[in-house]
Amino acid sequence: MVLESRQTTVAYRCPQCGAGVMSVVGLFNLNADMVKLKCDCGESAMTLVYSNDKDSPKVRISVPCVLCPNPHIYTVSSSIFFKDDLFLLPCPYSDINIAVTGETNKVKAELARSELELLELLPTQTKRTEEMDKFQQFSTPPSIAYLANYTANVNKNDIMLEPSAGIGGIAVFAKKDGATVYVNELDNRRLEVLKNL
Repeated sequence: MVLESRQTTVAYRCPQCGAGVMSVVGLFNLNADMVKLKCDCGESAMTLVYSNDKDSPKVRISVPCVLCPNPHIYTVSSSIFFKDDLFLLPCPYSDINIAVTGETNKVKAELARSELELLELLPTQTKRTEEMDKFQQFSTPPSIAYLANYTANVNKNDIMLEPSAGIGGIAVFAKKDGATVYVNELDNRRLEVLKNL
């Protein structure tokens, strides 16, 4: 028996670190075993399992979602999975694309487009309240908070203090990396949010 040398590029966005995770997957790989596409951060993975039904071979895909706490499961015809056309797998609750298959350059373009779509969902500092002005509050954008923790190489052996924590934008990344985190906040409303950190 000779296997066809079909292949496609698959990608998803890691819900933990936000990175786009992409790899080329071939029919031969899928026939051999389950394929697990792990993020470099080690916190998420997409799994692909091929079922070689005689009439209609399928690929079962488990995708971690950037918005939902649990992964979503999809079953896709292998003829669609291995096409060069872009095939999008949206979160069923938000309709935001969480995985994609297709030709490599098209997949890269969709990852870039979906990143912009996610960034547009983030709150901005264009609307300020009297309370924000009184306490001189400025929430650190998540991309900057992530970069600060990444640059500091925060890990489980660190103790991190955020003296003006706000809603914990910086502290949450340190906590995720295992550091012991101490926060301080004058605003009682924001302090209530921090209690959930």
